[in-house]
Amino acid sequence: MKTRKATKADIPVLNRLSDEVHKHISTVSGLHITKAQLKAEHIKSGKELRTDEYYVAEVDGKVIGCIIFGKKIEEDEWKGRYIELHHIIVSKEHQGEGIGKELFELVKKAALKKKVNIRADTNFENKFAIGFYEKMGFEQFEITLLWRHRNERS
Repeated sequence: MKTRKATKADIPVLNRLSDEVHKHISTVSGLHITKAQLKAEHIKSGKELRTDEYYVAEVDGKVIGCIIFGKKIEEDEWKGRYIELHHIIVSKEHQGEGIGKELFELVKKAALKKKVNIRADTNFENKFAIGFYEKMGFEQFEITLLWRHRNERS
């Protein structure tokens, strides 16, 4: 397995991986994601590849995973200086092979170089992702609450 910076040629597979992870999250969270919502998450052009860091993992020339993290350093009083880890996605057939860990090393290296923390979030019901992040050294830090209008009767 090798990792490299993503290119415009990788956009279709990045979008497929994005669909895969968003469908998984919708399944574990009980939320319905429409095709339009999935498409809204898609990379439209190579421009997005310059605003964040996009890397892919390849096996035998086939992209089987990716990591997307922010270039911009954020800061707040609770988390300090940090970069945002948006996604680590590994295709289902290659999960459990250490690919996610190798992809994580890329954002970890960037954070160490910049002397910043890494912030990631996921749905609280996504136990697989939470377990992965904890194995990588993350600590649960914040809880986000959501009031859903569909639970209220008028």
